[in-house]
Amino acid sequence: MVKQNSVKTNPWTAMLWGFLAFLLSGLLASVIIWRFDNYVLGTIITGALGGLLLGLFTRQRGSLSKFAMGGGFGMPIALFLTFALLEGLGSLIFRSDASVSISTVSDILAIILFGAFFGLIFGIVVYGKKAAGTFLLTGGLLAIPFGIFVGLMNANEGMQKSIEEVISLGGIIDLNFFAMALAIGLGAGLGVGLYASSKSK
Repeated sequence: MVKQNSVKTNPWTAMLWGFLAFLLSGLLASVIIWRFDNYVLGTIITGALGGLLLGLFTRQRGSLSKFAMGGGFGMPIALFLTFALLEGLGSLIFRSDASVSISTVSDILAIILFGAFFGLIFGIVVYGKKAAGTFLLTGGLLAIPFGIFVGLMNANEGMQKSIEEVISLGGIIDLNFFAMALAIGLGAGLGVGLYASSKSK
């Protein structure tokens, strides 16, 4: 569990640091995924490097290994839990001939669950069980807009192609994966800021 230091972290500033940290790690991982077609390695790199950078940016001295482990373990485990849960729900709720609207809801739900699971794991690894609720909420809530974005994008082929032409760098960046990385970065950053602020009072 992280020892609290004298650094006071503004929640909103920490959220932006989280966004930047996982933006950078997500870009690097996207290149690796494109080059080696290995999403497992990509998730580990995104999580570990993103967590490490978040710790550096928020000046969490002596806690960098916890941040890296929280991200490195959190992202692949959260991805596995999300797919496992959705597979179970899918067999009960979503049929193979599901409409586009149901598929969109499934995409949105997947991103939200992924963000919540990542936040839960990251918070516990870095701060202990007492931080679980805070990071679960920030992870899930901050993932909502990204879930909506992914759901709408995947449901609209024209929209997807337009976005890919602008930011996919010639197909190097997987937009779904990149959106997930940014979502957990915001959630983890806000969680760090809120938890640090509550402990400094």
